[in-house]
Amino acid sequence: MRGGLWKEIIDSIYGGWREVKSYYINTRESLWWKDLKRIWTIEEWGNNFEDKVTWELGDGKLMNFWDDKWIDEDALKTRFPRLFSLSTTKIVNLSQVGLCNNNQWVWNIEW
Repeated sequence: MRGGLWKEIIDSIYGGWREVKSYYINTRESLWWKDLKRIWTIEEWGNNFEDKVTWELGDGKLMNFWDDKWIDEDALKTRFPRLFSLSTTKIVNLSQVGLCNNNQWVWNIEW
């Protein structure tokens, strides 16, 4: 659900779904979130959460260009390490590396 209440709660309290894989336990986290993080670690789920979701890009501000999986099981920085090493912006979201202009994607990657 786009902009749903559940998403807003997870983002505001826990910093988003990516934090579930963090080993650091914050004292502000609810028992539910702490348990989920422990289960994630104990069960060695790795990136299985990401494997079970479908992304809706929207404006691209929440998609990490180099770190999120785009091709099969690989992040772009893993699949194309030489390009990643040449990029001057290592931490960047999709909306920062390009834009849609007249229904055409225009790249703006800094090398």
